[in-house]
Amino acid sequence: MATLAFYDDRHLYELDGVKIPSVSEVLRFGSREVYGTVDQYTLDNAADRGTRVHAACEALDATGACEVEEDIVPYISAYKSFLADHGPQWVATERAVYHMDKWYAGRLDRYGMLRGKNCILDIKTTSKIEKRLIVPQLTAYAQAWEAMGGAPVQSLYVLQLRKDGTYKLRSMDRDDALWGAYLRLHASFKKRNER
Repeated sequence: MATLAFYDDRHLYELDGVKIPSVSEVLRFGSREVYGTVDQYTLDNAADRGTRVHAACEALDATGACEVEEDIVPYISAYKSFLADHGPQWVATERAVYHMDKWYAGRLDRYGMLRGKNCILDIKTTSKIEKRLIVPQLTAYAQAWEAMGGAPVQSLYVLQLRKDGTYKLRSMDRDDALWGAYLRLHASFKKRNER
């Protein structure tokens, strides 16, 4: 099996020492369409909050406890409510995955058993769920998980943690064709830039 390395400070993946595009990089065209008019300060604050919430949720899953800053307490309360309501059984949390043949890598939030099925779940702290971005993102993770020999993914979910302390769990449909279109667009631009 290949060796995947992730460098958080640059959000860079390397597979056996060779740079490999991230799911986020492949989805950049869609992200620009959705978030292109949002100012950088807002985007940076949202990214920082999301990173801290993810770290706290990961600690909570690993140890049953976590320390959090005051501004993210409602998001962690929402995650605790989700855990109490649904009792998921996670097999992998914040797991780096890759697809050797399709040449991309990413970090799935959760893989495990939820509602009686093997699933991948992505945690979001945004005020709106952008289905046109989350569907190909989750599909990419499912394809990579399975390509690495993981059990088939039966369900995809997005868990929206809200600033009022509530959550919304939404099932998403896998769309291999949409993710394939993003991969082709990415490859086309990469080839064009290499000329």
